[in-house]
Amino acid sequence: MLHWILSRLARLFPTLWQFFEPLFRDAVRRQLEILLPIALRYVEAVEDSMGGLSKNGEQKRALAFDLIHRELLDREEEWVRNLATSTINLAIEIAVQNLKAAPVTEVA
Repeated sequence: MLHWILSRLARLFPTLWQFFEPLFRDAVRRQLEILLPIALRYVEAVEDSMGGLSKNGEQKRALAFDLIHRELLDREEEWVRNLATSTINLAIEIAVQNLKAAPVTEVA
Protein backbone atom coordinates (compact mmCIF):
# COMPACT_ATOMS: atom_id res chain seq x y z
CA MET A 1 0.00 0.00 0.00
CA LEU A 2 2.75 2.44 0.93
CA HIS A 3 4.56 1.74 -2.33
CA TRP A 4 1.36 2.51 -4.26
CA ILE A 5 0.91 5.81 -2.40
CA LEU A 6 4.52 6.84 -2.98
CA SER A 7 4.29 5.95 -6.67
CA ARG A 8 1.15 8.08 -7.02
CA LEU A 9 2.77 11.01 -5.24
CA ALA A 10 5.82 10.77 -7.50
CA ARG A 11 3.63 10.93 -10.60
CA LEU A 12 1.29 13.64 -9.35
CA PHE A 13 3.90 15.92 -7.80
CA PRO A 14 7.24 15.29 -9.51
CA THR A 15 8.84 18.48 -8.17
CA LEU A 16 7.90 17.67 -4.59
CA TRP A 17 8.97 14.07 -5.11
CA GLN A 18 12.47 15.22 -6.06
CA PHE A 19 12.69 16.74 -2.59
CA PHE A 20 11.09 13.93 -0.59
CA GLU A 21 12.50 10.89 -2.41
CA PRO A 22 16.02 11.20 -0.92
CA LEU A 23 14.48 11.50 2.54
CA PHE A 24 12.51 8.27 2.09
CA ARG A 25 15.52 6.51 0.62
CA ASP A 26 17.72 7.64 3.52
CA ALA A 27 15.15 6.47 6.08
CA VAL A 28 15.01 2.99 4.51
CA ARG A 29 18.82 2.85 4.35
CA ARG A 30 19.09 3.66 8.07
CA GLN A 31 16.48 1.02 8.90
CA LEU A 32 18.32 -1.60 6.85
CA GLU A 33 21.61 -0.75 8.57
CA ILE A 34 19.97 -1.87 11.81
CA LEU A 35 17.87 -4.68 10.33
CA LEU A 36 20.45 -6.48 8.19
CA PRO A 37 22.78 -7.69 10.97
CA ILE A 38 19.74 -8.93 12.92
CA ALA A 39 18.28 -10.61 9.83
CA LEU A 40 21.60 -12.25 8.96
CA ARG A 41 21.88 -13.67 12.46
CA TYR A 42 18.34 -15.06 12.59
CA VAL A 43 18.24 -16.35 9.01
CA GLU A 44 21.44 -18.27 9.66
CA ALA A 45 20.12 -19.58 13.00
CA VAL A 46 16.84 -20.68 11.42
CA GLU A 47 18.71 -22.30 8.55
CA ASP A 48 20.93 -24.20 10.99
CA SER A 49 17.96 -25.38 13.03
CA MET A 50 15.60 -26.28 10.15
CA GLY A 51 17.95 -27.78 7.56
CA GLY A 52 18.67 -27.13 3.89
CA LEU A 53 17.99 -23.89 2.06
CA SER A 54 15.27 -25.34 -0.17
CA LYS A 55 13.27 -27.06 2.59
CA ASN A 56 10.32 -25.40 4.32
CA GLY A 57 11.08 -21.99 2.83
CA GLU A 58 7.87 -20.28 3.93
CA GLN A 59 8.07 -21.75 7.42
CA LYS A 60 11.66 -20.60 7.78
CA ARG A 61 10.81 -17.11 6.50
CA ALA A 62 7.90 -16.84 8.94
CA LEU A 63 10.05 -17.97 11.87
CA ALA A 64 12.86 -15.57 10.93
CA PHE A 65 10.32 -12.75 10.54
CA ASP A 66 8.86 -13.42 14.01
CA LEU A 67 12.30 -13.56 15.65
CA ILE A 68 13.45 -10.35 13.96
CA HIS A 69 10.20 -8.53 14.74
CA ARG A 70 10.30 -9.64 18.39
CA GLU A 71 13.89 -8.41 18.82
CA LEU A 72 13.02 -5.08 17.25
CA LEU A 73 9.99 -4.66 19.51
CA ASP A 74 12.15 -5.48 22.54
CA ARG A 75 14.34 -2.51 21.65
CA GLU A 76 11.34 -0.22 22.19
CA GLU A 77 12.48 2.23 19.52
CA GLU A 78 9.88 4.56 18.04
CA TRP A 79 10.56 3.74 14.38
CA VAL A 80 9.94 0.01 14.92
CA ARG A 81 6.21 0.56 15.52
CA ASN A 82 5.90 2.10 12.04
CA LEU A 83 8.22 -0.34 10.28
CA ALA A 84 6.69 -1.84 7.16
CA THR A 85 6.47 -5.61 6.91
CA SER A 86 8.03 -5.32 3.46
CA THR A 87 11.18 -3.78 4.97
CA ILE A 88 11.66 -6.78 7.26
CA ASN A 89 10.95 -9.12 4.33
CA LEU A 90 13.55 -7.24 2.25
CA ALA A 91 16.13 -7.70 5.02
CA ILE A 92 15.28 -11.42 5.19
CA GLU A 93 15.64 -11.80 1.42
CA ILE A 94 19.02 -10.03 1.44
CA ALA A 95 20.15 -12.29 4.29
CA VAL A 96 18.99 -15.41 2.42
CA GLN A 97 20.82 -14.33 -0.74
CA ASN A 98 23.92 -13.62 1.35
CA LEU A 99 23.68 -17.08 2.91
CA LYS A 100 23.29 -18.72 -0.51
CA ALA A 101 26.31 -16.83 -1.83
CA ALA A 102 28.52 -17.70 1.14
CA PRO A 103 31.08 -20.41 0.41
CA VAL A 104 30.23 -23.78 1.93
CA THR A 105 32.85 -25.02 4.37
CA GLU A 106 32.94 -28.65 5.35
CA VAL A 107 33.83 -29.76 8.83
CA ALA A 108 36.33 -32.61 8.87
